Amino acid sequence: AALRDGAEVRLREALAERVPETAAEEAELIAAALDGVDVTSDPKKGGRPKKAAAPAKALSSGLTVQLGEDAQGWVIRVRGKRVGRELMEAAMLELERLLDAP
Repeated sequence: AALRDGAEVRLREALAERVPETAAEEAELIAAALDGVDVTSDPKKGGRPKKAAAPAKALSSGLTVQLGEDAQGWVIRVRGKRVGRELMEAAMLELERLLDAP
């Protein structure tokens, strides 16, 4: 968004002044170059459309499960008072069993 709002010159100049040796230094240079740039999002200027998450499904056990998708893949969200590491590890084993090759 900063590039669309005209910060391209600032960014190019900052990166031309010094060659960073690490990714962290490069990130610092970019952040410093874009510091103070007012980024306003314009819904007309593209970008990935937002996907609405599926509604959460309440289970008789008192838990809720919800399916979603983000840039990294699919997500299953589990909520409830009884949710803990032991339950989630058991759920992962069951999911692995379902998804693994026969």
